[in-house]
Amino acid sequence: DARLELANRAMMNELRTVHAESTPARRGPDNDHPFLLIPRRMQNVTNSLVRTEGLLKVPYNPAYLHASDLEKLGLSEGDRVEISSRHGMIEGFVGIDNNLRPGVLSMCHGFGRNPGDLDYDPAKHGSNVNELISWNDDYDPYHGMPRMSALPISIVPASRVSGA
Repeated sequence: DARLELANRAMMNELRTVHAESTPARRGPDNDHPFLLIPRRMQNVTNSLVRTEGLLKVPYNPAYLHASDLEKLGLSEGDRVEISSRHGMIEGFVGIDNNLRPGVLSMCHGFGRNPGDLDYDPAKHGSNVNELISWNDDYDPYHGMPRMSALPISIVPASRVSGA
């Protein structure tokens, strides 16, 4: 009664559904969102909003891209950008990581402020990556966790948006 059940009926039905779906159509990048956002770790950061001052080289979570992507976008390291998903938008500052594949942006979670906080400054507090995620789209039906990686996004220099 409390034994491992191989090929459980619910699991097999879910596997059939996943096998039949078009993964790129549902989860992949498109013309409006040509990059994929993936999480990363940062030294001296524990995915917490509490940080000891002076441990980080910069107080925010850089949006790391391959140098070839920065070149294509006309960006330099440290430039302010808007990062948008199908669900939201954040501002951030780009960094270079040539260990990433072109087309991938990598950021650490656990930074930023709550949406609507009046004293929010992405240069001081970082970017809240959760604002790009939806709790209603592509979540695990058993525990409710949303997809937090390989999110299709777009990147636009902030000067094009804000006129700065």
